[in-house]
Amino acid sequence: MKLKQMMLCTAFVVAMAFGAATASWGTPPYPSVKLAISGTLYYTTNNGTNMSVPIKEVSYTGQSLINLLNASSDATYTILHVTGKSRIPSGSHFLWNPCDGSLIITNGNGFAFPLEGSFVVLNSTNDYTYGFLDVNSNQFVGTYKLNTKTSAGTETDRTGVYFYFYDGTSHTNNEMEIYGTAVLRWIYGTAKNGSQKATLSATISGCGNMDCYVNGYDAVPKLFSITGHGSGSEATNAVPFYYERLLGP
Repeated sequence: MKLKQMMLCTAFVVAMAFGAATASWGTPPYPSVKLAISGTLYYTTNNGTNMSVPIKEVSYTGQSLINLLNASSDATYTILHVTGKSRIPSGSHFLWNPCDGSLIITNGNGFAFPLEGSFVVLNSTNDYTYGFLDVNSNQFVGTYKLNTKTSAGTETDRTGVYFYFYDGTSHTNNEMEIYGTAVLRWIYGTAKNGSQKATLSATISGCGNMDCYVNGYDAVPKLFSITGHGSGSEATNAVPFYYERLLGP
């Protein structure tokens, strides 16, 4: 489960439905963001018997994380029952719902695999979690400028994030739990008929961690970076992140 659920999204219904072989991602109230993920981890293979073991570094990208899922029998079993596909197809990427922190791997051909959810096999419900990117909605520092007549404007938010990824392999697991800081930049167009054009750019970095593992060995993040951009039509009552929180309970 996520450590923090975004309170500011409780006013919106974000539906996620998972079938035995299909999955759908409900339309989020804010623009979804296509992510570019990269980073580096320190780790060591010391097992307590060697007299000299160097620290190693391993780099990762969004594609290498997808490759880990495709190499995991646990993950591919889930992918098959959620999407009907035996693996994540080439050309796929991470898409982020900033409202509830959920991640989905998708492409331009209709493939969609949410990294959190459930599926049913033989009347048994199977829950799974391979990843998410949560925003700390309890602590926001933001600045915004809105036109009271048109709702057009801009906003920049700064807050903490928590990134989680797990490839599902229990014996040689690859797992990351990393804390970072996000800068979220918004541009809002003129409102018309209750909606407006919204764009969101995200820049995330940090190295604080809870548990990280590379092939089952303890690891510590050296670098962590996520960037992304998204745009779409947004309801005016979903505007904006920081302003919405100020008006909340």
